Amino acid sequence: RDDLVTGVQTCALPIFEALGYIESSIETINDGWSGVCATRKAMWLETETGLSLGVEITAPSDTQWLNQATLVLAACQEGWDCCLEYRNSQWVLWKYYSIHADDSHVIENLKLQLALAYYFEHELLQPIKKQKPRLWRGKL
Repeated sequence: RDDLVTGVQTCALPIFEALGYIESSIETINDGWSGVCATRKAMWLETETGLSLGVEITAPSDTQWLNQATLVLAACQEGWDCCLEYRNSQWVLWKYYSIHADDSHVIENLKLQLALAYYFEHELLQPIKKQKPRLWRGKL
């Protein structure tokens, strides 16, 4: 890391690009996306304190999806630095990355962000399998 350079240039964005998680060489297209992150459209906002990375989510058409997704973000620690935004008819899952985070922390959190995106798209509204009730009385 270069102590003379401030902001995210010393942390998240170059790490993401170096590891192949983000491809930012494509031109920003009219819909506002800045690049690609793990095959998802991505955008990012750089500040002096860090980077916010947004990845595209294809949300189910179910009206309960947003309520359930918001509860998941509030309930799990991994979601506390995340938010959902509806922008240009697309859902975006944002996560904040501090410039003070070490490289392994940034990579681990990126993987968690992508896992949350997948969960929101494919598993959030799946029915829970019913299990037989457990009778604990016989074991006491």
